[in-house]
Amino acid sequence: MRRKATAVVLVLAFAVGAVYAQGGLALCVRPGMLINAAHIGYKSDMFFIGGGLEFASASWKDDETRTVNDTGPYSETTYTVKYATKMEASVFLPQIAAKAFLGGGGFEEGGTGAGFARPYVGASAFYSLAMVSASTTYDDSTYKDTTTSRMLQDVLGGNFGGTVSFGGEYYISSSFAFSAEFGARFLFGGIDQKYHYDNYNGYQDVAMKSKLGLGLTYTTLGLNFYF
Repeated sequence: MRRKATAVVLVLAFAVGAVYAQGGLALCVRPGMLINAAHIGYKSDMFFIGGGLEFASASWKDDETRTVNDTGPYSETTYTVKYATKMEASVFLPQIAAKAFLGGGGFEEGGTGAGFARPYVGASAFYSLAMVSASTTYDDSTYKDTTTSRMLQDVLGGNFGGTVSFGGEYYISSSFAFSAEFGARFLFGGIDQKYHYDNYNGYQDVAMKSKLGLGLTYTTLGLNFYF
């Protein structure tokens, strides 16, 4: 229930900002090796508000081959056994983002929109959604590891976070600009799980809670298109 309420608040915040923003449609793309981001929204002379999405994925696979020499009293047998473990995870970060530009306007004031730069301060808020797949292979049989998948999905998904940043845009024309940004990213996550165990003497109900707080800095480059 809390996650649904938070999602509704984020959507309403974006909708209100888009209604009151005056200007044109803006698209910002930030290509990267690990995380790629894109924001789309409305930009006025001094302000931008929009929604965006970041995506990250990772995979890991471990292969093991064992050659067994079974020496018995009557025969000797040699055979090969293969093991494999594979995990894949994808994390989606839907978000809302805002920028406040500093200084006077450029092409909005009648200029050509080329050859000038504008600094800005920005902030964003995001929520993580995760998709995880884990499997184990023994010889020619492959089994899904649902326990590991659920555990990783609980760790990677359902987390809140945000960024605060400072950057600048350099305008090539009134419809295109390069941007550079430095900021701090904060992540607040946790796990809340409950287990029920039956044994010979009765049962056990176990409740596990863990919390995560993480902060790190980042730098990024972007391409900004204005329509």
